Amino acid sequence: MAAVDQDQVRVVQTSAMRTVGVEEELLLVDVRTGKPRSVASQVIATATDEDNAAAAGDGGVEPELQRYMVETQSSAASDLSDVEAELREWRRVVAHAAREARHRGISAWRSASARPHRKY
Repeated sequence: MAAVDQDQVRVVQTSAMRTVGVEEELLLVDVRTGKPRSVASQVIATATDEDNAAAAGDGGVEPELQRYMVETQSSAASDLSDVEAELREWRRVVAHAAREARHRGISAWRSASARPHRKY
């Protein structure tokens, strides 16, 4: 094996710091009945206006296939606390937009419950 001249060796970083982004699907429901409401287009229009979107960050709110759901996404970040803060802000923006659409209530992880019996 040949000797390596240490003056000739240089370290090349081959990978950048890893980043992560998160998407969430939110169900738009009527708070009185718990039934889905097809108000995604109104919610998105309100959530993405300049005043609301600027406060939330570089992520966004987009339609899902169903008209009673919206998708939020964070921007890519290397610190998970930044991702969490941005997602929380997008949830706040969507909840405000849902109230503006007169269909309050967003089903989120805080209100989810397990089924008492097996589904299948």
